[in-house]
Amino acid sequence: MDPPPITKSTATTATSTTSTTSTTYPYLNNSGIFVDSQGLAIYNTQYNIAKKIQSVAIENNIIGANDIFPKINFLFIGPSFVSLKKQTTKDVKSFFKYYDWTHKKKQYLDHSSRVLNNIDIEDSKKTDIWFNQTDAFHLLVIDEAHWGASKDGKKSNLLIKLIKKTKEEWKDQKVMVLLVSATIEVITLTTELEKRHVDWKELKKEEPFKCPSYVAVENLKYHSSKAILGKSIERSEVIKNEYIQVLEPYFKYANKRTPMGKTREILFSLLCDCQTNFGVDYPQTDDSPIAVVRLSNNEIIKQLNNSIRENEDYKKWVPFEVIALYESSPDIMEQLSDKARNYLNKKGRMVKCVGDLKGLPCLIILNKMVGIGERIPDTCKTFDLRARYKGPYSKIHTSEATFIQDVGRCAGHKDIGNPATVFLSLGDRPDLTFEELGFTTTHLLMKASNKPGPKHPQANDKQYDSLLKHIIVLDAEPQIGKTGVILAFLDILIHEHTTIGINYEKDEKLREMEEKLRVMTETVRLLKLKK
Repeated sequence: MDPPPITKSTATTATSTTSTTSTTYPYLNNSGIFVDSQGLAIYNTQYNIAKKIQSVAIENNIIGANDIFPKINFLFIGPSFVSLKKQTTKDVKSFFKYYDWTHKKKQYLDHSSRVLNNIDIEDSKKTDIWFNQTDAFHLLVIDEAHWGASKDGKKSNLLIKLIKKTKEEWKDQKVMVLLVSATIEVITLTTELEKRHVDWKELKKEEPFKCPSYVAVENLKYHSSKAILGKSIERSEVIKNEYIQVLEPYFKYANKRTPMGKTREILFSLLCDCQTNFGVDYPQTDDSPIAVVRLSNNEIIKQLNNSIRENEDYKKWVPFEVIALYESSPDIMEQLSDKARNYLNKKGRMVKCVGDLKGLPCLIILNKMVGIGERIPDTCKTFDLRARYKGPYSKIHTSEATFIQDVGRCAGHKDIGNPATVFLSLGDRPDLTFEELGFTTTHLLMKASNKPGPKHPQANDKQYDSLLKHIIVLDAEPQIGKTGVILAFLDILIHEHTTIGINYEKDEKLREMEEKLRVMTETVRLLKLKK
């Protein structure tokens, strides 16, 4: 892939001690990737998408090509998931530590205060940090913009306040609203945004926007079996019993006399791999399989979880981990066996979210979908949604946005030749494609005719139309790397539209101190784990 455009910054590559003119980012390896000691990475493709956003903003007079501002006043808003907010805050702080803010510390606010979720925006003190700024380029980023978008919701109240602000105090200032989502049609179908629409899904078909390692929702495998009748709780009961019927004899006979059937097929990868896990330790590998099943009732999840954990034959070997995620469920780390903790100790790792389970063979039992923005590890082989959706596959009783956000947790950058299989019970169709699936509506806020429903922000208030001259839409598929694009865009704004720069002389010392601190912190953590 061609490197991103050269900017005015000077960087030192990780493979050389000589200083060379390079991309925006301060530390590059020979693949042209930004990486720091916290694991944050930004790829050239993400940078090029960010440059595309900039060009669209210039074309639509949201910002001038030669505009220079004293600062970039940004606010990042995501869904109400605490884990996602923490990760985004960590990424923002990690990225911006390379900039020399010392001379403008009082003008430029703490970056962590610029990352809010849907709950935070009810607190005017938190949003006023952004609204009270003047003499700046004002950037509002709404990640997962489809989420909580109803006209009576918190986001709508924020947009109403912004509409007023742009007509009064910010009347003569530059303001941009970047709406980001994998299911942005809830907005694009109701607003004239063609010229303001950055469609990464289409762009990635050509250089320099290609993502050769990306597995999209339509690239996943789909398998539909005979419909399970009844309400979701009844279907969940059926699925629970099937899992118990398959697993109990497996633990007892080590894969002999195991009844065949759809559930056996779903668990096939996990059970076959588990034959190597009948020992004290898990193999030190990162490719152990994960199977995920989504049930609709907390009690049913607890019953399946307890049935497995209390099985005497299972307890002897613990061939795989069982993780139950429901309202008020224990932290994942608390649910892990001693065998898993031993594996993590050797790897020097902790588990804080589903994505950290990579390397551990797991059966994950969910109630609601995995948090928006959170990824199931790329070792996931099967995602069992048989209890979740009903109706013929040509018209599933849900919105397309809900389904994409659900199965989208299995999308991402991974082995494109071995995508996860999504199991449904919508009629006997073993080799189903995503294109064959139909839905009752595009989004729950939309009518079947794709017109705004009564709770849509466009229904009466026309909120998006009122902000149209400030809006740019980034249509980006699940797990493709939206956060990296947002950070790259901020970086471009700072480099090309402010006088703030990077202090490279401080960077090497900062990096050395940071590495020493990381080693010390990791040593202390490992000592605590051993205790």
